[in-house]
Parts: sequence; C-alpha cells; structure tokens
Amino acid sequence: MARGTKSLLVMAAVAVMLGTGVLSAAAGLADDGPPQGTTTSGDTTTTESTSEEVPELPTEVTSPDVTDARLASLQRQVVLNRRQTCYWQRYAFNRCAMPRHMERWETDISRLQRLAKWWKRSLLRTKYYALSFRYADRPLAPEQARIVGLRLAGKLYHWVGYQWKCLDELWGHRESSWRYWADNPGSDAYGIPQALPGDKMKSAGPRWWSSVLTQIKWGLKYIFDKFRSPCGAITFHNVNHAY
Repeated sequence: MARGTKSLLVMAAVAVMLGTGVLSAAAGLADDGPPQGTTTSGDTTTTESTSEEVPELPTEVTSPDVTDARLASLQRQVVLNRRQTCYWQRYAFNRCAMPRHMERWETDISRLQRLAKWWKRSLLRTKYYALSFRYADRPLAPEQARIVGLRLAGKLYHWVGYQWKCLDELWGHRESSWRYWADNPGSDAYGIPQALPGDKMKSAGPRWWSSVLTQIKWGLKYIFDKFRSPCGAITFHNVNHAY
C-alpha cells in the first residue's frame, strides 16, 4: 500500500507541474498581443496581407541613333515631296512657284511630320491640277474641266477673284455644271459654254464635241466679245435667263 500511494503522489505532482507550464505559456501569448499582420476589433480578429512594394521600372529611353534615323527619314520625305511638286508645276506651267523652306535643317520631329503631310497633299493637288491642264484637249471630268477653266480665265483674260466667281456661277451652276457633254434638250445648245449651235465652237480648235480646251477657249472669247467680263454675262443672264 505504501508503494502504491507513493506512486500516486508522484503522478499528481507531475500533472501539477505540467498544468502550470501550459498556463504560463498561454499567459505569455496573451501578453504579446496578436501576431504580426493581424488586427483585432472587439471579439474578432482579421488578418492583413502584407506585400512588399515593387520598385518602378525605368522608363524606356529612345536611342539617339533611332531618333536621328527618324529625323533624317522625315527630312528626305519632305524634300522629295517638294521636288516632285516643283516638277509637276514645271510640267504643266513651265515654272516652279514655291516658297523657300528650310526643312532640311529642321530638327523638330513633330513639325517635320506636319510638313511631310502638308507637302504630300500639296503634291497630289499639284499633280491633279497639272494633268488636268496638260490634257485639256481630251474629255475630262467636270472637276478637272473647272480647273482648266480657272487656269485659262486667269491666263488669257486675267479673270481672277470676283470675276472667276461669276464665271464659275455661270458655267458651274446655271448652264452646264462644267460638263463637256451637256446638251440642252430644248435647243441645240451644247458643251460647257452651251454654244448655240454647238458646232460653232470648232473655230476655237479641234474636237469641239469632246475637247474641254476647245469649248472653254471658245466660251471665254464669246463672253469677252459680248459682255467684256463674266460678271457682265451674269447680269445679262439674271434678266434674260440666257446669255
């Protein structure tokens, strides 16, 4: 009995020592507070995610070689467009009338881009204008015939500005809309100037029935001989509805 009692006492002492150690460990955790990255509000505890800040990557820097190559390409493009525009001006009118610019020494890329687009449009307009005037003795579209009329009116009779507006109003909106094939069903009037009859335009050149140049030259001479100016013809047309 004495040995059994002694064993029980030893076991009880060990249990007491173990219980005391667990309680002290729990008390230590309570004193230290919640673990790092958690927040407590009332009876609830939430865990916050911690993330390291990612350093910003350096911005891409354009290589000086790439910038110089782009600048040189834009400069060549502008100069080429200017040369071609001058070529088409000489092709049609035997002269090149363009202001002098310094695109070759321009270093601003954004300005060079705008200049390249502007000279490209200028080249297309000049080429269209030059070919219209060069082939004016052939059948042309109404917008091309109008360009030929503008050129001839200014070159032969110095009808520019207000006088040209009168001529454009007369032939472009009241008579033929610049169509060389315009035929008046109520009479024998034909062509851009609505000559009556149409075959009288043969005095101005060949192929009066299809040549824009022949029709316009005859019409301009007719207006000059009878009314002295397109605005005089418009005044007569306002009263008589014909000229």
